[in-house]
Amino acid sequence: MPHYPSLKVVGWTSSYKSVQKYLNWLRKEELDDQAANSGLQCIDLLCQHMGMNPDEIVALGKKKRLTLSSFGAVLQQLDMDKEVINMALADVIIFLSESRAW
Repeated sequence: MPHYPSLKVVGWTSSYKSVQKYLNWLRKEELDDQAANSGLQCIDLLCQHMGMNPDEIVALGKKKRLTLSSFGAVLQQLDMDKEVINMALADVIIFLSESRAW
């Protein structure tokens, strides 16, 4: 079961509306706990990078587009290889898309 206190996730629920939409998408796609944990870790890193909670990032909407390249640069600094970075960026894109931030 996913457990991310910083994202208010216990099991397959979160009190953040945006994260709950992402979790619902994962369940709909029948993805497992490992996929959920991977995606949630990416969302958590994004929140740390932006200095905001997930709902605040989504609320930015089109006012201030998140530049995925800047987040990708942060992931590179963590010595992640290209494949892992691309998967992390894909998770973030799904999170933002499911929350209708884009």
